[in-house]
This record gives sequence, structure tokens and C-alpha cells, in this order.
Amino acid sequence: MRRAVIIDLFVVVLLSLVLSVIFNTVDFTLGEPGTEDFVQYWAAWQLLQEGLNPYDAGLMNAIQQTVGQKAEVTTMMWNPPWTVLLMSPILWLPFSKAAMAFSLGAILLVCLIAVLTPVALGKTRPNLLVSAVVTICFYPILECLQWGQLSIIMTAAAVLFLFFERRRMFFSAGIALLPLTFKSHLFFLFVIPAAIWLWQLSRDARRSFLCGVIGGFSILVGITALLWPQALVWWIAAITTPPAYSGAVPLTEWQTATISTLVRISVSSVTGATPEWPMWVVPIVSFILTIMFFYRYRGPINWSVVAPTLLCLSLTTGSYGWLYDHSLLVICQITLVCNAISYSRRVATFSMLILIGLLQIAALVVGTQAGHAQHHFVWLPWAMLLLLILNGAVLRRQKQACA
Repeated sequence: MRRAVIIDLFVVVLLSLVLSVIFNTVDFTLGEPGTEDFVQYWAAWQLLQEGLNPYDAGLMNAIQQTVGQKAEVTTMMWNPPWTVLLMSPILWLPFSKAAMAFSLGAILLVCLIAVLTPVALGKTRPNLLVSAVVTICFYPILECLQWGQLSIIMTAAAVLFLFFERRRMFFSAGIALLPLTFKSHLFFLFVIPAAIWLWQLSRDARRSFLCGVIGGFSILVGITALLWPQALVWWIAAITTPPAYSGAVPLTEWQTATISTLVRISVSSVTGATPEWPMWVVPIVSFILTIMFFYRYRGPINWSVVAPTLLCLSLTTGSYGWLYDHSLLVICQITLVCNAISYSRRVATFSMLILIGLLQIAALVVGTQAGHAQHHFVWLPWAMLLLLILNGAVLRRQKQACA
């Protein structure tokens, strides 16, 4: 065990040195991998520093053009303003260096996810090479690195929550959840089991967790309001009002990797008009079904079991969610691999690993053929959920055989 820890530390130090050399010798320009979506956060920070509205499409376009953005394209930031506050240590850098730092930081977080997720789930960790391949070769992770998006940060935050919760470090677990507020709509199905979990905690544990999550969030929002008094008002206005600028696409026109988008496209192909009601009906129905399930469920909330399943459902039944947001599903993939290597029968292990590999190949093929058509990936969370169900059946059968 100690030898494995030493090897992990050596690899992390070596990787950090390599990445630091890259950071000091390479510059990124807009259009290269890791820059196209990152430009929205960098531009938003520059505007806020000048007291200007980062949710104004015209202002965003003007700032982005200074680093090479096309005049007819505007990459909007829809995230809350405290997003850039937490990212501020790198956003004050020139764009090329900031984009490089963000990409290299994302790679380090992928390493953290690979090493820490099995521990956070209470699983036996595969060797370092297997952990790295299972994580970095997950297609949505590659998509997230390509676009320069936030989902790897949120995945690392979710893993840290699971890690701290397992060790009953509830204050730290609450703090770890703060980056999930960047895109809180992705986790709407977690509300009911989270409430049940809180109720099941001891009074001291509940107080510690709530101090972490509510206290940390209050401080974060308070600092945001203190630095940029109008930022919260601007953000609320932005998510309720379509942007009045060419190149900026409103939320209601997004076509993402969700069931609601699939329904909207299907209805549009028949009627010629794209309805908005699926963006609300699908999440409401799935939320009601979640309530019904947990109303009948009487057992304790075990996040190592509940979280992977709910991620599959929440990511695909929300109002919107992009393929790179499916980076969170790497937690499910690591769960499957860790369980597979613990199977008593080698043929079961090989069969599960082959299925996981086929899933990656299928995602790669669809990505090659579909391009930016995100709704073609709506099947990915459901395929992952099917493997989780199959995995659970194998584990139950294994326990029965040992009994």
C-alpha cells in the first residue's frame, strides 16, 4: 500500500513538472483545443473587472474579438457570476496563458479523478495505468478537454464529496459541493435522496455538513455581490431573456444530449415548429418519478450506489445538458471497472470490460459521424445505466453463490 502511494506521488510530481514546462514554453490561441468555450469565462472576468455586464452579448463579442474571435460568433457565459470568482486565479492571466493553465489544470484533475474515485467509492483501485486509461479515454472527458469546459472540475468536486462523506468529514463534503453550483440543473434528481440522507445523519454530522455547504455558498455569493453588486441581477436577467445579439444562441434554442431535445426535434420534424414544453415536462415527470421511488424506498442512502445511478438519469432528463457534461459519468465507468475486477469468475470480468470498451468505441463512432449534433448522444447515460444494472445483478449472484 505504501509503495503504491509513493509511486502515485512520484507520477503526480513528474506530471506536474512536465505540465509546468509546457505552460512556460507553449502559448494557446483561440480555436485550439481547450480554448473555444474557455474564452467565455476569460472574457466575463475581463468585463467584470471593468464593472461591465458579462451577460451582454455585444460586450462579450467585443472582448472576444480582441483574442481572435470571429465577429459573427459570440460564446456566451450562462453560469452564475461566482463561477469566474472561483476561476479567478488563472483568469487574470493573458488569454493564451490562462487557456493553457486551465487545460493543464483539467489534466491534473483527471489524474485526481482516476486515483481518488475508487477510494471515494470504497472500491479496490486498479493499478495506476488501468485507472488512467479508464478515465482519460472516456469520450465525454475528451470532449470536455477539447472545448475547455467546466465539467471536469464538477466531476472532481463530486468525487471529493464522495471521498469526504465516506470519511465522515461532513464540513469538507459540504465545501466540495460548491463547484456543482456552476451547473446545478444537472443534479436536480439528487434533491430527494439528499434530503433523506440529511435526515438520516446524526445531528452533529448534519450541522457540520450544512455549515460547510450553506456557509461556503453564502460566503461565495457574498463576495461576488461585494465585488460586483449588479452581477447577480445581470445573471438572472440573462437566463430569463434571450440575448439580443447575432451569434449568441438563447437557451431555448439549444439542442443538447437530453431526452427533452430528442422530443423537441421529433415534434419539430412533424409540425415544423420546435416546442419549449419538453424542456419542462421531461424534468418534472422524472422528478415526480424520483419522488415516488424514494417514497417507497426505506433503506439508508449509500452514495456509492445511489450517485452513479442518479447521474445517469439526471444528466439525460434535465432541461439541457451537453455531451461534455457527461464527463460526470466517468464515476459510473470507474465503478464498473472496479467491480468487474472483483468478480470471482474471470469470464464475467472479461465480459464486463469488453462491454465497457464497446461503449467507448460506440461513443467515438457516433462522435465522428454526428459532429456537433448533441442529441445523438442521448443514449450514452442509458447505456451506462444498463451496464450498472447488469453489474449489480452479477454482484448479487456472486454474493448468493458465496452464501
